Amino acid sequence: MHGGGSAPARQAAPAPGKAPIVQTDAYIIGRVEAVLGNAGSYLIATSAVSGPGQVTTTYEDPSTGTERSVVSGFGDKVAYWVQTTVSGDEDHWRTTYVDYTNHTWWTKTSHSDRLGQDTSGLIVLSADSTPGELSKALAIGEVGVGLKGEVDGHPAIELAYAGKLAGQAAAVHFWIDVKTYQPVEIVSPPFTSASTIKESWIPKSPANVAQTDKPQVPVGFRQIPPSPAFN
Repeated sequence: MHGGGSAPARQAAPAPGKAPIVQTDAYIIGRVEAVLGNAGSYLIATSAVSGPGQVTTTYEDPSTGTERSVVSGFGDKVAYWVQTTVSGDEDHWRTTYVDYTNHTWWTKTSHSDRLGQDTSGLIVLSADSTPGELSKALAIGEVGVGLKGEVDGHPAIELAYAGKLAGQAAAVHFWIDVKTYQPVEIVSPPFTSASTIKESWIPKSPANVAQTDKPQVPVGFRQIPPSPAFN
């Protein structure tokens, strides 16, 4: 997709006594799609700078659509759970917000506007795109293999818009670890450290699934009205 031609084949290190695997773009995409199809066996953790001195780490359970986010910085800490369901033509959210600094918590429900029907056939990708959405974009050729590089010192391969969408200035880029074929970094415009999200896949255990899927309100915390600023 870069330079107008097809990307060169990439050679994997051969196992002793075996011929090397030729990592063509098609091979890489097939491996990534297989991994994305197994996302339900993991919790997906992402970490990003969310404000001056603040970092937000989010744990998503693809099987339930529930997310737990932890915001920390300057000695403060809050956590909130967002449980998403679809009813009719609307998304519905239930948010539980716990403030560990002030020992308070609140909960609220909200919903989206009516969801329109997209007839373009395109997948609009963002930093919040699910593994399923990225997999669909790969399957229809909307996203392809881009550059080779490194993420945190490990070899990685870029996935970016291809074909007619190649070179989109506002496009998000995904970086895939060459050993696991799991996403490890998402970069959005203007492609700086502030717009970079680190990603890791955590094998599920009963304890971490319960912590992600069920809001945890400490005993003794005071319930208050929900914040109107939090949708």
